Amino acid sequence: MNYNKINKAVGKNRSTKILAWIFLIMDIMAFITISFNYIDWKLKENNYNKQYVYSNYGKLFYENNNEEIYVKTIYDTYGKVIKLDIPNEETAIMYCSKKNKSECIYFDMDDSVDKGMLNPFINVVEILLFALIGLLLLPCVKTKKDDKRKKKALLNSIDIFGAFLFILGGLPLVWQIYSAINYYSFKKASNVTTATIYSEIYSKGNEDNMCRPVSYYYVNDQKYIYENYSCVDGNLKENIGTTFELYYDKNNPSRVMKKEISVNIWIVIVEIGLVAFSTPFLFYKVKI
Repeated sequence: MNYNKINKAVGKNRSTKILAWIFLIMDIMAFITISFNYIDWKLKENNYNKQYVYSNYGKLFYENNNEEIYVKTIYDTYGKVIKLDIPNEETAIMYCSKKNKSECIYFDMDDSVDKGMLNPFINVVEILLFALIGLLLLPCVKTKKDDKRKKKALLNSIDIFGAFLFILGGLPLVWQIYSAINYYSFKKASNVTTATIYSEIYSKGNEDNMCRPVSYYYVNDQKYIYENYSCVDGNLKENIGTTFELYYDKNNPSRVMKKEISVNIWIVIVEIGLVAFSTPFLFYKVKI
């Protein structure tokens, strides 16, 4: 059966079109909200320094030029004063004012809005998903006439679906390739240091059997902090004091990479499969 017949039937259904526009409007609103929050933070970001604030029996502090700065006031991303009950020996990521060093903004990593402000790309898949659902339900909007004067769809749902799968597979694949190149460039320099786990990232939704460690390491007698961007098995008590090796940039020792390749071969296979599967939808006429 020709897919265009299904496409045409869906396009005639009024309730389907209403539902499609609901998804598209939700997508636009989400995009505007994320963009506004991100731009608002970027305008203020230069006034703050990223700090790893450590909890010691209820007192919160961070190190700045070998000085311990105690945090007196904490704000959320909306500017409201909040109080955090951070367990002992845990670390919270905060952005502390350059002018008033004891005033900090706490970004809640369990909050999708806060995540989006620091890294808006994590919401790209969700935005694309809403757009995909809406566009799939709103097919064959524009047409043109070919040489035989027959109406021909410029864009239909199968094209949109193929494009979505291509992006879903292509972007992570590019990131995996970039990670591999970055890893081997660090490895080639052969600058290695040892890091020691001393804390974990504070999280309201933290599970007892998983943690995100925070470690310290030294280069030329200068102390630096390394944060795991993914969780590891076990709680803090099981991991504290554990050591591992890092590659570091000699010209900028704060740039480091764990001495293990981060590329997942199974993810790469799935991503190549998505790209291969979606390519015919984009470049050839497909009938279902």
